[in-house]
Amino acid sequence: MRWSRDGKEIFYNSLNGTSVFAVKVKTTPKFEADAPKLLFHTEAGNNGGTAASFDVTPDGNRFLVITVAQAPLAPKITVVVNWTAGLAK
Repeated sequence: MRWSRDGKEIFYNSLNGTSVFAVKVKTTPKFEADAPKLLFHTEAGNNGGTAASFDVTPDGNRFLVITVAQAPLAPKITVVVNWTAGLAK
């Protein structure tokens, strides 16, 4: 969860870590919160709930999201058997 710099919005990720939401809030004279608004989906995944998997810029317009890098695909290997027979041609 992250508060906006001006304190008027809370950003949080879903329990499974695949969505980021924003909630507009008022803190005076009492705490009031609007309905959550889905901002975007992400492939960050659940990090065990110990820390947010994102951060937000002070202006609230950009997010930095921690994601798991996908392993590169292994190159295809071509095995040629009896290759010496092709030399005679």
